[in-house]
Amino acid sequence: MRHSVFGKKLFPSREKLDDQAGISLTKQEYMVLEEMWKGHKNKEIAENIGLSVNTIKTHISNIYLKLDVHNRGAALAKIRSLM
Repeated sequence: MRHSVFGKKLFPSREKLDDQAGISLTKQEYMVLEEMWKGHKNKEIAENIGLSVNTIKTHISNIYLKLDVHNRGAALAKIRSLM
């Protein structure tokens, strides 16, 4: 079993994340971001959520735009800074 990139720190609720980051994530974007937080790769995220890898990539691109970041590490670091 994989461990979260950030240990046991709990992933924030969608509402808290939206409020603190000043963004509005869709339900699926939030689910994808939470899977990323858990350390899962795109293929694992697709399998866990039941979507195609291409759809996951689209959601990740949208998440990066909303968070104003350019990669997974920066996105996760931004989420961690909000906690």
